[in-house]
Amino acid sequence: MKTWVALAGRIVVLVALTGPGLAMAQEEALHSLIDQHLTPVSAVDPQRCSDAEFLRRASLDLVGMPPTAEEARTFIAAAEPDKRERLIDRLFASSHYARHLATVLDVMLMERRGNTHVSADDWQAWLLKSVRENKPWNVLAREILQTDGDNPAQRPPARFALDRASDPNVLTRDIGRIFFGRDMQCAQCHDHPLVGDYLQSDYHGLLAFVSPSYALVRNENGAQKTLQAEKAGADLMFESVFEGVKRRTGARMPDSVMIDEPFFLPGDEYQVIPADNVKPVPKFSRRAKLAELATNGSNQAFNQNIVNRLWAHMFGRGLVHPVDMHHPDNPATNPELLQVLAQRFASMNFDIRAFLRELALTSAYQRSFDLPAGLLAVSAQAAAEIAKLEKRRAAVEQASQESSDAYETALEAWKEAEAALLPAAGELDAARNQYAEAKKKMDEAVTAVSEAKKQLQAKQSITKPVGRAAAELEQAAKALPDDAQLAEAAQKVAARSGALATEVEALRKAFEEKTAAIGPSTAAFGGVMPTVGAALSKATPLNEAMIEAEQQMLAARSQATADAEVLAALDRRLETTRRVAAVPQLHQALVAANGSVPPRESEVAAAQKQLDDIAPLIAQSDAAVKIATEGLTATTNMATAGTEGAIRLEVASAAAFVSAAAARPMVFEAVEQSAGEALASAQKSLAAAVAERDRLAKAVEDAKPALAASKADVAAKQSAFDTAVSELTDRWTSDFTVASLKPLTPEQLCWTVFRVTGVYDRYWQAEAAELEKTTPLTDEQKKDPAQVVARDAAIEQRTFDKLKGNVPTFVTYYGAAAGQPQGDFFATADQALFAANGGSVNEWVKPAGNNVTERVVNQSDLRAAADELYLGVLTRLPSDDEISQVVSYLTNRAPDKGAAAQELVWGLLNSAEFRFNH
Repeated sequence: MKTWVALAGRIVVLVALTGPGLAMAQEEALHSLIDQHLTPVSAVDPQRCSDAEFLRRASLDLVGMPPTAEEARTFIAAAEPDKRERLIDRLFASSHYARHLATVLDVMLMERRGNTHVSADDWQAWLLKSVRENKPWNVLAREILQTDGDNPAQRPPARFALDRASDPNVLTRDIGRIFFGRDMQCAQCHDHPLVGDYLQSDYHGLLAFVSPSYALVRNENGAQKTLQAEKAGADLMFESVFEGVKRRTGARMPDSVMIDEPFFLPGDEYQVIPADNVKPVPKFSRRAKLAELATNGSNQAFNQNIVNRLWAHMFGRGLVHPVDMHHPDNPATNPELLQVLAQRFASMNFDIRAFLRELALTSAYQRSFDLPAGLLAVSAQAAAEIAKLEKRRAAVEQASQESSDAYETALEAWKEAEAALLPAAGELDAARNQYAEAKKKMDEAVTAVSEAKKQLQAKQSITKPVGRAAAELEQAAKALPDDAQLAEAAQKVAARSGALATEVEALRKAFEEKTAAIGPSTAAFGGVMPTVGAALSKATPLNEAMIEAEQQMLAARSQATADAEVLAALDRRLETTRRVAAVPQLHQALVAANGSVPPRESEVAAAQKQLDDIAPLIAQSDAAVKIATEGLTATTNMATAGTEGAIRLEVASAAAFVSAAAARPMVFEAVEQSAGEALASAQKSLAAAVAERDRLAKAVEDAKPALAASKADVAAKQSAFDTAVSELTDRWTSDFTVASLKPLTPEQLCWTVFRVTGVYDRYWQAEAAELEKTTPLTDEQKKDPAQVVARDAAIEQRTFDKLKGNVPTFVTYYGAAAGQPQGDFFATADQALFAANGGSVNEWVKPAGNNVTERVVNQSDLRAAADELYLGVLTRLPSDDEISQVVSYLTNRAPDKGAAAQELVWGLLNSAEFRFNH
């Protein structure tokens, strides 16, 4: 659709739009600017990480493995105020820096895809060389985007396309994600259903850059070689599966208008025309144009994407996170900072090493993952800040709504202009097709005349000498009339001469007929030109109107996006400030809830004590009742059995019996009455005691719910407080107030295990000794820094080659699926089984070569052994509790100290702390 613009003489210039407030003092160090932008909310004071924490973090981030125990001991003990800066510079000077960054770029670019067309060694060597030369990122990216793999010296960067099978849709998605920070895959068939800023036209505009490319398998000396070939580009037609409306686009960068391509009439597009086993070369390469526009320093999406990815590498998460989903609904944590970083990185000539150094020097990078101190003391500042932020938000929200409405209006206007252009563009396509067909027929006619002329001339060139030969033979035959053979030969040559003359005449006639046919085909071709011109004249103003509408739409979208991101960042800061302000209230509520528990506990305890105190009285009363009951029973029994016996024994006469019987009721009635009264009194006392006990028991039970409610209230208040702190921690992690916990990549994990177990250093020393033996440096060479660096790189390469075969094992267990984003952390049973049962891991932790296990075994001072253990594996000194545990474990295992030390090392290797960089 854009191809006729050049013919019409129109040059479109897109002016890059930048947000407000981006003026910055170029002379101010970037790390200082970063810290200014990352000022925490409400005077919150982030903690600075310890020296040990910084040493491990910087070492893992910059060289991919931790320091040795001796290096850790020296750094922690050092007192120089600039020791962190000097450490950073030492790490950048290490040969391990280039290797590690090359690996980081490899994973970022290829996401651990298999090597199909370019070997792993060639690809990694190219990346390593690029890093060692400090090749600017835009240069490296340009080579990747435009290299076709034909030139052997530039074949490795073609792996990006070749090992994606040169599939246009795969390349479109991955170029969008990896180079522009936008995963637009869901916009292939319709506007993105979740991301309003990812339009189908964006996807197909980027697709138009790569759709002319294809995999060309060419035979070279009997072998097949796959290249990333390219045909001439054309506009793409597409339609939404939801709307069914035909759309059209040429090649266009994210956030830009369609490129202004030179116009070529059909048949004139190539320097080298496509053919079998031939790499075509179009006069205009869209792939090269994509590389140019992406990397020339003016493309904000390209610049912001790479600084965001480098930031994520150092900080554990991007300013935009996930790094490949940058859009207004997932804005940068600090949009202005992201723009500052992108601009400064471009002004630094895309120097990755210098940029990473600035990040490492920031206070933000050196923050602890522990929570800020003095949180409860900043509530007053938070409350004051809330009022200011709310006032500012009203104005920002209004601006955002206005720019959003303006974008919607501009978008509709652009779609209307595009729809108005489509019929005229279709007519121009039809005219171009007619032109191509007429040109084809004219070219065929010209080719036919040329071929007929060639055949006529070839036949004429034979006819003349044959005619001369026939005349000479005829004269010879006349001179020798008796020579029959000569006469026969003369006749044959004469006959052949005549036949040739007939053939020449036929060819001359055919030539004249074909020559005559040129006229009509040429006339037909000439007749098409006005049709092309008319279609072009009709389409050009409509195309210009569409481009103007597109420019306005893009400007409006850029402003709407910027305003939306500012509003989102402000909302995040406002919400964080509100949560900070709410923490003291939550804490006070927790304190108050905790304060309500002791009185309730006292109430229950006092009631329970009273209840416990009455138990002896009840027992005493119960015993009295039992005694009184037994007395009454005994009295009654005596009244019956005792009197009768006495009468039988003591009364001998009937008169005496009658007298005794008459006296019996009077004797025992008084006794029974006394016993009954005693029982009644005891029962009354028991009843009173039981009633009091029941009352006290009820008082205990009545007090318990209040205590339970108080405790439940404490639990609820504690949960609310913990949740608030946890949510604040998440927010502080996302805005870099506290450091993130970063899982080690599979590659980092492999090399870290080798370093802490001494395997790496043993191999390094062996390779250094071998080189010193075979190609020793002279004393003069040892004074040359370049020679020393080269030797160090050579040792590193040899060590890497010896150990690299272990990396795929770690990738298998700890890496994500090939071809997918690789940054997510996950834990699996296979990982645990590998760590627990892997013969290699168990072999590496055995005492050997003065590794950490052997140093623990050889250390007679068990407290010092604990220091060796923790410094060697976790790059820090142990706590008192950890020292006690190590001392106790080694003491109890004194007879088999070697096995015990190996188990301790193995345990730390499998700890969560070892798996993460913090």
